[in-house]
Amino acid sequence: MPTLAGELRADPPTRPRIVIVGGGFAGVAVAQELEKALPRGSADVTLISKDNFFVFHPMLPEVAGGSIEPHHILNSLRQLCPHTTVSLGTVRSVALKAKTVEFIHGPREDHTLVPYDQLVLAFGSVTNFSELTGMAQHALGLKTVGDALFLRNHIVSMLEEADVEADPERRREMLTFVVVGGGFSGVETVAEVNDFLLGAIAHYPRIKPYEVRVVLVHSGARLLPELTEDLAEAATRHLYEQGVEIRLNSMLGACTPSEAVMKDGSEIPTRTLVCTIGTASNPLLSSLDIPKDERGRIRVNEFLQVLDHPEIWALGDCTAVPNRATGTLAPPTAQFAQREGKLVARNIASAVQGHGVRRAFDYPGMGQFVAVGHQFAVANILGYRVSGFLAWWAWRTVYLMKLPGISRKARVAI
Repeated sequence: MPTLAGELRADPPTRPRIVIVGGGFAGVAVAQELEKALPRGSADVTLISKDNFFVFHPMLPEVAGGSIEPHHILNSLRQLCPHTTVSLGTVRSVALKAKTVEFIHGPREDHTLVPYDQLVLAFGSVTNFSELTGMAQHALGLKTVGDALFLRNHIVSMLEEADVEADPERRREMLTFVVVGGGFSGVETVAEVNDFLLGAIAHYPRIKPYEVRVVLVHSGARLLPELTEDLAEAATRHLYEQGVEIRLNSMLGACTPSEAVMKDGSEIPTRTLVCTIGTASNPLLSSLDIPKDERGRIRVNEFLQVLDHPEIWALGDCTAVPNRATGTLAPPTAQFAQREGKLVARNIASAVQGHGVRRAFDYPGMGQFVAVGHQFAVANILGYRVSGFLAWWAWRTVYLMKLPGISRKARVAI
């Protein structure tokens, strides 16, 4: 039975108490910037995260494809935020009137209350495969390092089984790999999976290259709707050249252990279905009595304060962030999450120090990159559209710069 472990820092506060929920790009950026913006010891900062490590999510497809190893994209939260109190657990509830956060931790599911003066909500989104029949049981996601490793091992397992399989029907299922979703994540995942297979089958002489089938399913009329049409076309053309089969205007209807069923009734025999769509708001959001938009995202003002709750700040995937630079909402990407985190930290520092100066979120973005496999990428860099090896080199360089830790940068670079 869960037990109540107690309340952290129950004594009357002598310093402002800042609690950050979420250890992803947004939450870590807030904690790191607060360490710079506030004098040491002037505030009590706590970061609550379900993991004690930070994952560099943009490179998860490369882990799945074997281009880099898992430890290259993992960093200890305690090392990244040395002057922040890191608490490992899952937030269960937030009491807005009492200004406390309750989180569950440990094998006994102990409950602990943490009081706050300033609260930062940066817990991102979660995977939701419940809307399609069979998806939760048979589809593979790519949200964690564990997902990436499982996918890599599963692909190898399919090759091993197909290598000795005599039944042509079962063999075809094993050698067909389907990725659903034609956005950034889906395109990068299918490219890495395809590159991995192209390299791996050289070690399986009984498997002929023409037997391996890689399929990308997308509901839209073209891939990468976030990019301009010419860049999307360049990415599509490269995937075709690398042997990827692309099905546009196709929607997945259901899946079984041995096939993907489209809504038009067509079927793709496969034992590997990777789904890069199907995200939902964090369940914690539904319990919070704060303003939300029609998609369930937290509504904030231009300073990223929750409407009607100036002591609560929200950012990242769970939030509809207005961007003064574009006049639209900021996209849910790592680049913007980090910028939002820095802004929130500076605004909080200003609030607790009594300066009263707040800054609005005003960031046009540096550009967009999509790796399409085999040292090829497409990119929009400050308005300049680039594709090919140069775009791939720029993509790799930018991600190397953003990777935490010099040693990790060096290992990934080589």
